[in-house]
Amino acid sequence: MGTVKVLFFIASFMALAGFSLGVFFLFFVSTPVEAVLKRSQVSQGTIDLVMNVIIFIWAAVSLAAAFAFHRGITRDRVFRSLAVYIIAGLFFVCSGIFYTLLSTDSALMVVIKGVVTESGKGFTYGPYSTEAYLRILKKGGHTGVITLLSPTIPFERILLDKEIEAGRKIGMEVHSFPMLPWVSSNKESTERVKPFETSFS
Repeated sequence: MGTVKVLFFIASFMALAGFSLGVFFLFFVSTPVEAVLKRSQVSQGTIDLVMNVIIFIWAAVSLAAAFAFHRGITRDRVFRSLAVYIIAGLFFVCSGIFYTLLSTDSALMVVIKGVVTESGKGFTYGPYSTEAYLRILKKGGHTGVITLLSPTIPFERILLDKEIEAGRKIGMEVHSFPMLPWVSSNKESTERVKPFETSFS
């Protein structure tokens, strides 16, 4: 197998495996662990530390998988012949994950995503707002929506565009303050949200 082909397979494997493992760690490790720590009233500093450890573990697992894949295609003839099927399988897995993430009303996402809570200060906190839910919020007296989706994440960019378009369609302003939990302090977005604490009521 030529060098270019090897690099292509490794890059493809790292991207696909990294994405699928990242989604797994996000929904089934990081989010549940963070929820438990918050219920236990652990300090935010400790939570951030634990999240960073989980991110490190995800990166280490991804790199270990990539290293094993590299050894396989460069040293094992049988594995090399199966490489294209492994990549194809990962592609279909990632396509399924991507579709599921975009299907915000699917049974799986309903189980995974958070619940709606009222703050008592004119705010309603909850998961991604579909057009139907935006209409409910508008009827309930809400004048706008703050979305934390990040356009740097492909599936979140698609959902963000849909949310903004839905808001435009029904006449409800959608304010975008992108956040990347655990990998960024999100200070800029946090500061931009503060003025809305008194305007959404």
